[in-house]
Amino acid sequence: MHEKLLEGLVVINGVHPMAFYKQLYQSEEQIKKSWFIEPFKRPDIPEKYIIMKDFALFDQMHKGFTSDEEEAHKYMFSKNGSLTAALNYYRAFVHDKDQLRKLPYRKINVTTIILWAEKDDFLTKPIAKYNQEWLKTSKIVYYTKAGHWVLRQCPDEVNEHISNFAMDEWQDVVVEERSLTSLGRRHRAPKSKENPCSVFMEGVKKRRRPSFGFLPMYGFIPEFL
Repeated sequence: MHEKLLEGLVVINGVHPMAFYKQLYQSEEQIKKSWFIEPFKRPDIPEKYIIMKDFALFDQMHKGFTSDEEEAHKYMFSKNGSLTAALNYYRAFVHDKDQLRKLPYRKINVTTIILWAEKDDFLTKPIAKYNQEWLKTSKIVYYTKAGHWVLRQCPDEVNEHISNFAMDEWQDVVVEERSLTSLGRRHRAPKSKENPCSVFMEGVKKRRRPSFGFLPMYGFIPEFL
């Protein structure tokens, strides 16, 4: 990887192969969320199922997409070979998983921000943390109410985080981990209009403990300071 050519990396509910497998083999929830991959191993049948009733499956999956965007996806995947090419990604992932684990992975030395939606129908939250094991410098922003298509559900919030990150304004993005939740009770909108992308900013910064040079090496500082 030509890391010197990259100033930063943005990951949006994406997985490092080893992070995914680590969670898959220890989480019943992740196993359930990954069930959809198994039928894709069969040739032809998945394609026939997905195109049924004008790609009705897409209407269920693509939360946050406009009608025009949905129609564009259906048009694209109706082209000869397009859907098979997409499904082959999962087929290779399943059939060659032993080979994936044998690759000589190393930590990626590119400053990275991970934007992670917790209500993902396909991926569980711990994978975001496991991704960090393969990144030398990284931060996580959690969208606690958004789903897999967070870029479509919360375009303004996602774009703002990416812009701040690109301008090196880390303090505006996150200190350690920021949890983006619905607004507090005082500002909460009616339930039917609740915005899954509302941001709760309070209490995200970790206080830096004061440094006292006059203390001995093993001096004790009370926690309340």
